Amino acid sequence: MDNFQTFRFQSHDFDEISASLSRWDQTYRQLSAGPFFGDVEYQGLTPPGTIGFGLPLTFTGESRYLNRPVSNGQLLIQQCGSEGDLIGSRNFKIQVLTVNEQRFLNKVASTTGGDSRQLLRNISTITLSPGVTETLRRKFQTLIHNAHHHFRHRQVADNIRLLAEDLLDSITDIVISGNFEQTKSCLQRQQQLVKKAEDFVWSYPVLPPRYDTMCANLGTSERSLRYAFKACTGMSAGTYLKAFRLNQVRSELKTRSPQSTRVQDVAFGWGFSHMGQFAADYKRLFGEPPSETLRRGYRFQSAVS
Repeated sequence: MDNFQTFRFQSHDFDEISASLSRWDQTYRQLSAGPFFGDVEYQGLTPPGTIGFGLPLTFTGESRYLNRPVSNGQLLIQQCGSEGDLIGSRNFKIQVLTVNEQRFLNKVASTTGGDSRQLLRNISTITLSPGVTETLRRKFQTLIHNAHHHFRHRQVADNIRLLAEDLLDSITDIVISGNFEQTKSCLQRQQQLVKKAEDFVWSYPVLPPRYDTMCANLGTSERSLRYAFKACTGMSAGTYLKAFRLNQVRSELKTRSPQSTRVQDVAFGWGFSHMGQFAADYKRLFGEPPSETLRRGYRFQSAVS
């Protein structure tokens, strides 16, 4: 496996984790309350032109991938060029391998003799048996451990590449013989509706989202909108969109100078007019007052510039 790369990054700030994966087109938002701590370990080839395979390790509560609940013993697949939507619950940990898409398709085609693209069409998850899950998990962990601790030693680099090839071979076998779960058109429509609602908030940030106004602009019913958010996020539209706007305030505060920025101005720009309620909601979600985000974010920007 050529151009194999490895890095490890830890942070209490999910925006810093997103920035560390600079070649991934990703956006992170915090949806549940409390201070955040995340740990990212990435192994594989860098995007674009890759296909990703994720194996969840642990999670508490409901996690969702592409509108569906995630369960133990599932392999999550993100196709090249497709949008991945993952909502991780508390203690969510996942191992991800990304490989060159064409190389993977060639490997599948050489094994099956068929149309590899047709085989992978609309596949988002594969259900694994307990034995296969444990074997795949062990191979992931062996690869990550060796890459993290020994990759700088040239004499073991070839062995690490062999471990990566072995993991890829196992995933190829799983894809060829796996229990596929295909994306359903109904869920796709609901996901598109949620995305349109997010776009509406982006377009009119000063307006607090109201069901009647939003539904009129989106050309849908309030019932359909509520069902779409529940199916895709596991949350009500009101709760999700409030967290969405709070995350935008947070991102903006982190790039502003405390000397020239008032928290209330940024909050008002995202539709929060009651400062007492805004401050309470913000602290409940992120574990700190917005003024601290403003100070800490500016210090971080100054340190890296």
